[in-house]
Amino acid sequence: MTITIKKVTTKKELKKFIRFNYELYKNNPYSVPDLYDDMLNTFNPEKNPAFEFCEAEYFLAYKGEEIVGRVAAIINHRANDTWNKKEVRFGWLDFIDEEEVSSALLKAVEQWGKEKGMEAIVGPLGFTDMDAEGMLVEGFDQLSTMATIYNYSYYPEHMEQLGFEKEADWVEYKLSVPHQLPEKFVRISEIILQKYNLKIKKLKRSEIKKQNYGQKIFDLINEAYAPLYGYSQMTQGQIDQYINMYLPLIDLRMVSLVEDAEGNLVAVGIAMPSLSKALQKAKGKMLPFGWYHLLKALFIKRPRVLDLLLVGVKPEYQSKGVNALLFYDLVPIFQQMGFEYGGRGKGDGLAFTLIPEEPIIAFRKFHFNEDHNWIYLHKNMRVYANVDMWDDEGMGFRVHSVQGDTVSLQNIDVEIRRIRLDEITSVLPYFPEITGLFSAEAHYIQTEKDLQLSAEASIDELTYERQRIGDITLGATWLPGEQGKQYLNAYLNHDKVEVLIADGKLLPTSTGKDSLEVNTTLEHFPLRIANAFIPDELVTLAGDMDGDLNITGSTEQPLINGELILDSVSVLSRQYGANFLFDNRPVQLKNNRLIFDKFAIYTTGKNPFTIDGYVDFRDMSRPMASLNLLAENYTLLNAKRTRESLVYGKVFADLRATIKGPLDGLNMRGNLNLLGNTDVSYVLTDSPLTVQDRLGSLVTFTSFSDTTTVVRQEVPTVSLGGLDMLMMVHIDPSVRVKVDLDASDNRIELEGGGDLSMKYTPQGDLTLTGRYTLSGGLMKYSLPIIAVKEFAIDNGSYVDWTGNPMDPMLNFKATDRIRASVSEGENGGTRMVNFDVSIVVKNRLDNLSFAFDVAAPEDATIQNELTAMGAEERGKQALYIMLMKTYLGTGPIGGGGGGLGKLNMGSALNSVLSSQINSLMGNLKNASVSVGVEDHDASDTGGKRTDYSFRYSQRLFNNRFQIVIGGKVSTGENATNDAESFIDNISLEYRLDRTGTRYVRLFYDKNYESVLEGEITETGVGLVLRKKLDKLSELFIFKKKK
Repeated sequence: MTITIKKVTTKKELKKFIRFNYELYKNNPYSVPDLYDDMLNTFNPEKNPAFEFCEAEYFLAYKGEEIVGRVAAIINHRANDTWNKKEVRFGWLDFIDEEEVSSALLKAVEQWGKEKGMEAIVGPLGFTDMDAEGMLVEGFDQLSTMATIYNYSYYPEHMEQLGFEKEADWVEYKLSVPHQLPEKFVRISEIILQKYNLKIKKLKRSEIKKQNYGQKIFDLINEAYAPLYGYSQMTQGQIDQYINMYLPLIDLRMVSLVEDAEGNLVAVGIAMPSLSKALQKAKGKMLPFGWYHLLKALFIKRPRVLDLLLVGVKPEYQSKGVNALLFYDLVPIFQQMGFEYGGRGKGDGLAFTLIPEEPIIAFRKFHFNEDHNWIYLHKNMRVYANVDMWDDEGMGFRVHSVQGDTVSLQNIDVEIRRIRLDEITSVLPYFPEITGLFSAEAHYIQTEKDLQLSAEASIDELTYERQRIGDITLGATWLPGEQGKQYLNAYLNHDKVEVLIADGKLLPTSTGKDSLEVNTTLEHFPLRIANAFIPDELVTLAGDMDGDLNITGSTEQPLINGELILDSVSVLSRQYGANFLFDNRPVQLKNNRLIFDKFAIYTTGKNPFTIDGYVDFRDMSRPMASLNLLAENYTLLNAKRTRESLVYGKVFADLRATIKGPLDGLNMRGNLNLLGNTDVSYVLTDSPLTVQDRLGSLVTFTSFSDTTTVVRQEVPTVSLGGLDMLMMVHIDPSVRVKVDLDASDNRIELEGGGDLSMKYTPQGDLTLTGRYTLSGGLMKYSLPIIAVKEFAIDNGSYVDWTGNPMDPMLNFKATDRIRASVSEGENGGTRMVNFDVSIVVKNRLDNLSFAFDVAAPEDATIQNELTAMGAEERGKQALYIMLMKTYLGTGPIGGGGGGLGKLNMGSALNSVLSSQINSLMGNLKNASVSVGVEDHDASDTGGKRTDYSFRYSQRLFNNRFQIVIGGKVSTGENATNDAESFIDNISLEYRLDRTGTRYVRLFYDKNYESVLEGEITETGVGLVLRKKLDKLSELFIFKKKK
C-alpha cells in the first residue's frame, strides 16, 4: 500500500503526532514517554522561546488511514549562523519497521529544507540542546532516561540503508554511587579548593531569583557548552522559561555550585532522582495520577537511580579537576538521601488488625496479602493503613497510606477492583439490568493549607438492559497552586480512547469572587452511547461530536466560547422509516451565545430543514432563544414498509416557524403545510404496557395490623415548560393517509384536507380547532361472521375540532354495495338486487351515534319499502343483508307478519355454522365462542322444546374494540325459528383508556320476559365502568376533596 506524507496543519493532527510515539512504544519496558503537555508546549510557537530563532514543520506518514510514522523538520538559524552551516534538522523521528516509511519521512524533511535554502540534513536533533537528541545504537535492553531518546534497534539500520553516516558519538554512562569516597579523591578535592581559592556553595530557594543564581547557572552553561557539537546559545527567553519551569522541581540538596573568592560561579552540577519509572507509570500524562508518581519519585519514595542532568565548568577552569569538587560535595549527599519510613506509631494511637485471614463477604471468599491487614489511627487523627484484600477472581479492596510523607496531615490511597455490577443490580428491585466490572482508585493528600485529590473510576464492558455501552473511564484531579490557585482536570475515555478532556483553574481575585479558566475538548465523542438508554430502540444515533469550549470569567457569570461539531451524525428510526442527517458545519458558541447559522438537517431529499438564530445564555438564570425554522418541500419521510415499520410511505411538508423568548416560556408561531404528494401509511400495532400496567398484576401484600400509611405521590401532568405555541396546519386535499389494521388486507384509506389551528398554552392546555374534510377513501375489513367488506367513504365526511383534540365532532358515512336475494312472493321465487349498505358515525366521542342504513338505488320497489321503514328497521335490514346477503321484506323482522318473515333456519344454520364459524375456529386469537343447551317442558300440552344458544365475541384493533353477537335456534314441538331469534343480541364496545376500566357500549338486545310483558327489545348507548374489587366495601370509597 502506498505511503502518504501529510503536513500537520491542525491542533488535532498535532495531538496525533505526539501520541504516535506512545502507541509505537506502548508495551516497551525500556522506553520513557515524554509528558504530553510538555510536547504540546514544545511544538507551540507561542509557548517555546526557541521559535525566536527556529522554524519548523511536522509530518505524518499514513498507510491508508493508519499513522505509521512521524518526523519534525527544524531549522535552527542561530546554530547555523554559529557554525556557518545551512542544515535542516530532523527530530522526533519514529516509524514502523518498513524502509518505505522512513525514506518517505526523511525525503519530506529534505524537500522542505531545500525549499528553505538548506544544503544538508542532520539529526536526530531538537530545537536546541535542551531537547532530547541522538539515536540509540546500542543498549536497547536498558531503561532510558528522561533527557535522552530510546528507539528500536531497526532505527540505525534504516539510517545506514538510506545512506546516512554517523557524525558524532554521544555516550551515556550508568555509574554506581560509592558507599564511601576514596581517601585519595577527598584529598585531591581539598587540594584543588585551596590551590584555586574555591568554595562550595549550597543554594537556597530564595537565592535563585533574589541573588540571580538562576541566571548565573544558565549563563555558565552557555559559556561551558559553547564548543559542543551543534550547540547554540540559549536566549534570555529560554533561560527565563527553564528557571521558572524546572528549578522549582529540583531538590536543592542535589545542586552543587563552586565559586571563586569573589563569588563568581565557576562550576555547577545538578542531579535529581530518576523519573524514568514515574514517567512510565504516568504514561505521558500529569493527570489524573501522573503528578503523584512524579511527586513521589522527587520527594517521597525516591528511586535508587539518579540522573546527573547538568555539569558545567567555566572554560578557564576546565582540565584542572574542578569537576571533581562537584562529586566531592554531591556523593555524600546521595549516600544520606536514603528512604525514610515513618513507623506505625505504637503507643500514640489505636491499631486495628482485620481478621480472619480469609473473610467471607457477600458469599465471596477473600484473603489478605501477608501483613496487609491493619489500620492505625494516630492521636493526631492521621490514618495509617495497609490493607490488601482480594478474591480469586481479582475482586478486591486496597487502602495504603504513604508512610514516607511526614509533612502532610493525610496521604492515603484507596482502590477498588473488579466489582461485578450485575451481582448488585440483580438484588435491587425495579433497577435496570446493568453489567460490567467496576474499578476505582483515589489518592488524597491533605496539608495544613490545602488538599489534593485525584480519582479514576472505570467500568469494563458496561451494558445497560443487555445493550453494550463499552469500556468507560472517568478521571478527575484537584490540585492546589501558588497564591491560592486551584487546578482541575477531568477526562472521559470510551473503549480506551480519550473522548473528553477538561483542564482548568480557579483563581482568587481581590473582590472575593473566584474566576474560572477552563478548556474542554471533545474528540470523537461517540453519540451511540446514548442508544442503550433510548427505550424500545425508538431511534438510533450514529456519529461523533467534536468541539472545544473555553470557559472564563467569574464563577457567578462565566463566559463560554468555542464550537461544537456533529461529525457524520444521524438519527435513524427504523419503526418510522426516517433517517435524519445533521450538518457537519460547526455550531459556534460566542460569549454565551449558541449560534445556529442556517444549521441544516437532511433526510433522503435535497431540501434541508434549517435552524437559524441563537440561544443566549448570558443570563444563566433566564436563557433566551431566537430561532427561525424553515423547510420547503421537505421530505419528512420516504420509507418502504419493513417488519419493524410503524409508518411508511412519503410525507412532504413546508414549515415556517419562529421560536422566541426564555427557555422556560418559549413562544412558537408558524405554519405547517402537508403537501399534496404525501401518501403515508400507519401500521396499527399493540402498544407496550406501561410500568404501572405490568406491576398491576403482581401480588399485593395486605397487612391487618400495620398502621403505617404509605403515601403514593401523584405523577404530575407532563408539561412542555411554559411553551406558548400557535401553529396553523394546512392539509392539502390530495394528501392520502392509510391505516393498516392488521397483517392482512384490512385497512382504512383516507383522502382529504383542511385547515387546523393547534394551540398550546403555558398552563399545559392543548386545543385544536378546524375541520378535516374527506373527499374520498375506503374501509376494508372483515367482521366476525361477515365476509370481507369494502366500504367507500362518502365525499363530504369530516372531523371537526372545536377545542379538545380528544373529543372531535365526527360525521362519517361509508357505503358498500352488496348484491342480496329478494323473495318474489309465496311461490318461493327470488331475484338479486344491488343494495348500498352504509355505516353512519356521528356526534362526539362521549356521545357517539353509530348506525347502519341501507338503500336500493337501482330498484324503485325495494327503495320505496325501505323509505317507508323507520331508521331502526332499516338498520336491522342492513345488518342482515351483510350477514346473510338476504333482504327480508316489510314488517317487523321475525314478527310473523307474513311469509316473508319465515325462514328455514336449518339451511341458515348449516350455511352460517359451516362456512363462517368453522372457519373462525381455526384462528381464535382475541376471540371466544360459547354454546348453551336448555330443555323446556310444556305442562299444558305435554310437548318438549330444546333451545340451542350461542355467543361469539371478537376483540379488534389491539383490544380497543369488542363485538359480541348472540342468538338461539330451537327444535321440538311448537319450536319457532326466525331471523330475529337467531341473532337476538348484538353489542359493540370501545375501550376509552389503557387500564380497561372505561368503555362506550352500543347494544341491541331482545329478551322474552313473561306472558304479561312479552318480548322486550332494548337498543341504546351506554358508558361501562369496570373495576376489580377485593371487598364489597371498596365500592363505597370515594376520593376526598383537598
